[in-house]
Amino acid sequence: TSYIFIILRLHYTDDKLGRTALHWVAVAPKENAIVNELLSAKVNVNALDNEKRSALHLAAMEGKLLTVASLLSHKGKAGAKDKNGSTPMHYAAAGGHVGIVSALLQAQKKKGLEERNTWKKTALHIAAEKGHSNVVTLLLETGAKINSKDQNKDTPLHSAVRGGHQEVVRTLVEWGGFCLFPLLLLVSICLFFSFSF
Repeated sequence: TSYIFIILRLHYTDDKLGRTALHWVAVAPKENAIVNELLSAKVNVNALDNEKRSALHLAAMEGKLLTVASLLSHKGKAGAKDKNGSTPMHYAAAGGHVGIVSALLQAQKKKGLEERNTWKKTALHIAAEKGHSNVVTLLLETGAKINSKDQNKDTPLHSAVRGGHQEVVRTLVEWGGFCLFPLLLLVSICLFFSFSF
């Protein structure tokens, strides 16, 4: 703990990546106690690195639920966008971190559901693309728009089929997912399921 105060006394700000001590500690093993010490020392919880990522982005990316909770309780911005327009929710969805997605949804009161990154992808697009059925289900249950289109006019169902994620495809179809090319989708699903059994 004393090294935290040494770092703070030396006015440590950031490194060549633009990351502060909080950025690095947020993704370290057994990080939460140190994160809480830094936060109690009133460091800038929303400081951005060169990629415009906060410690919350990094903790969400790495699946650090306790750290995410601490950052949110100290006014970490759940809707902050990095240089690619991605929010912490995009990163949590990409990693399949359902607990973090849930915490971010609660913090934003569902506002983050339809946030889009530079490629117009929502968290649902990304979770479907990566095959994280538990995150897909949570987002759908919370009210995510199942047929929203990204910059390529792809829906989450397109992404799931393209990625070969059978369980996600099944979930999206059950929830009424739509594909712009129904015949192609049908052929893809039939081929996929025929080779899976």
